Amino acid sequence: MNRYFATFVAGTKEIVTEILRREYKDISFEEIFDNLLVFKTDKQITPFTSLPYLNNVFLVINKFGSPEMQNFTKLTDWCLSKNTFINQFYTYADKYNFHQYKIQFFEDRISVSRQDDLSKLKEAIDLKHSSGFSDFEVWFLKRTEGVSFVGIRLTKKPDYQELLPKGELRHELSYIIGYLSELKSTDTVLDPFSGHGSIPLTICKHFKVLKVIASDKEIGNIKTAMSNERVKYSNLSIERIDGYSLEGIKDESIDKIVTDP
Repeated sequence: MNRYFATFVAGTKEIVTEILRREYKDISFEEIFDNLLVFKTDKQITPFTSLPYLNNVFLVINKFGSPEMQNFTKLTDWCLSKNTFINQFYTYADKYNFHQYKIQFFEDRISVSRQDDLSKLKEAIDLKHSSGFSDFEVWFLKRTEGVSFVGIRLTKKPDYQELLPKGELRHELSYIIGYLSELKSTDTVLDPFSGHGSIPLTICKHFKVLKVIASDKEIGNIKTAMSNERVKYSNLSIERIDGYSLEGIKDESIDKIVTDP
């Protein structure tokens, strides 16, 4: 079975595991923490797999639980002394015809510099290392729970804290809100407090519904955020609607209100 670890938004553990069980019938969970889980499945997760309810997903090269291995130099030495790391590294690169890689060291969410360890790894790997753009990334991750990982990052989600406008909902949370809404293909959905449009766009992208209406008192924000998306999603409508009175909405014309006011 293939072994992965994934991070998710804290507080969504039960929902995330429920969705994974639905999508991967053979899944088995090895460990589940507040915002990270380790699991196995026969299905392959690739760099092109859509998992919008998760932050990032990694192919596990190895997981370490012993106290002495909660050390980046020890993890590096293990990689250099075992064929497991090199073999999986080249197998993955060859499979997707990747030529540039990047190595990152993280203590939970904090990136740390480990130049000595990085230099040793670069010497052993016969591919081009990039400190900027790369085809794929290898992460050395230490967690406060007392476990560490060496893994290949399969997803390339951005750091939302740096990119999202103030007040915009994370896309993973927008997906989970849509999932919990139990949307149907015949539903007309209204978000009367759309803000920058995270929920309406997520519903259009990942759920099959009849129509999505996005509205807010600052309708200009939505139009700016969705300027390209209205062409992409024919069932998306942007309208100015008072979210408190819903004036102008005909009775029984809306099946579900899905919002984060």
